[in-house]
Amino acid sequence: MDKTISLPEDLYDELEESARNRKLDSIAQVIRELLKQNKAEEQRQRYDAVQAILELHERMAAKYGLVDDSTELIRQDRER
Repeated sequence: MDKTISLPEDLYDELEESARNRKLDSIAQVIRELLKQNKAEEQRQRYDAVQAILELHERMAAKYGLVDDSTELIRQDRER
């Protein structure tokens, strides 16, 4: 199902020019490409964030060692 949106004229002109420059048939194709690029960039950012967290975890473990899970100790305290 197609939907209609309203765009400011300057944005529409910019998208139209982008379609011409990219030799695409429609503004819809430009928008699809931009959305794909945006999604890929978001995935890259998430991956980079996870890698940074893993690296920090490794550095902290090397510096301070691993801490045991305190779940069982908390459970025992609550049962008293």
